[in-house]
Amino acid sequence: MQYRTLGHTGLLVSQAFFGGTFIGEFEDETSTRRLVDAAWDAGINTFYSADAYHNGRAEELLGQAIRPRRDEVNLLIKAGMRVGTADAPTTMQDWNATPRRVEVDHAFYMKRGIGPTSRGLTRKHLISAVEASLKRLGTDYIDIYVAHFFDPSTPVEETLHAMDDLVRQGKILYVGCSQTAAWQLYRALWASEVNNLVSYQSQQIHYNIFERDARREQLAAAEAAGVSVLAFNALAGELLAGAHTRGDDSLRDTMGFRRRYADMYWTDENFDLIEEFVSIAGAFGRTPSALAYAWTLAQPAVTALNIGPRVVDGFAPAVNAIDTPLLPEEDRAIQHLLERYPTAPPTRERLTVESL
Repeated sequence: MQYRTLGHTGLLVSQAFFGGTFIGEFEDETSTRRLVDAAWDAGINTFYSADAYHNGRAEELLGQAIRPRRDEVNLLIKAGMRVGTADAPTTMQDWNATPRRVEVDHAFYMKRGIGPTSRGLTRKHLISAVEASLKRLGTDYIDIYVAHFFDPSTPVEETLHAMDDLVRQGKILYVGCSQTAAWQLYRALWASEVNNLVSYQSQQIHYNIFERDARREQLAAAEAAGVSVLAFNALAGELLAGAHTRGDDSLRDTMGFRRRYADMYWTDENFDLIEEFVSIAGAFGRTPSALAYAWTLAQPAVTALNIGPRVVDGFAPAVNAIDTPLLPEEDRAIQHLLERYPTAPPTRERLTVESL
């Protein structure tokens, strides 16, 4: 495992983060602890979750698992989405019937005891959200506190002032953002500079060989600003791991992130690409996962990978990619492949904090 400093700080983070997206959905206390221990044994010192994942259960389980070594690890927690949605679908029938809202239906949520201020990057929400996260995690500070989405309804100065106050109080140590456009990142960095406020040190970006448009602006902007890029979904919902084959519709019978990944990537063109990608990986003696991770890590400004394996040996491909960086000949082979498969927008909704 290798370690890099986060943005313009001295904080050392492992080049692979353990992402807790599925904790609370599939993993219980025992399996979460097993995965956290395996991550630590692999050299991972940074663990990621979000307050909204599984109505806070992900934070509770992760907090319990890291407690014995809390001061030795970094916690990255995202905030801004709604927590505690009482109408979360629990069956496939409910999932398929749930409307995809473009705007928040506040009356809908109010009837379920969830107020309009339970979301976003306002001072009110962030102050209450960090307190709730600290309680669920069982800790008195969060190392890296991240704005889950760009919130167009809240002035960025308000968000940064609230985060600055939380840093001064010692409840959070560093701040970052997630899935923001280049102009949104620079607007925030400018606001931090002119107001002498804490500034974003990291940017989480959805990035893999199917969705590589981020190279045009987001990666370049982060690199120029010295902001660390934390890449997630590098395996495109495990498609790049070779875990699914053409005609495999198993993920379409699930809910949540797995179903969303199937809706995003299940196209004939993508399966054409993955079949060639798997062949390239085999030719260089790598697993497809390790090659996908190595390619992502080789992109400018990418500091770390956010990975979320569900088995203890699932950390090995990321370790291989870190210990054996992308070779020039591997890069050329992949580049030749990608030239024949131009980037296309994924077939998914572009969710924002306004719709959550």
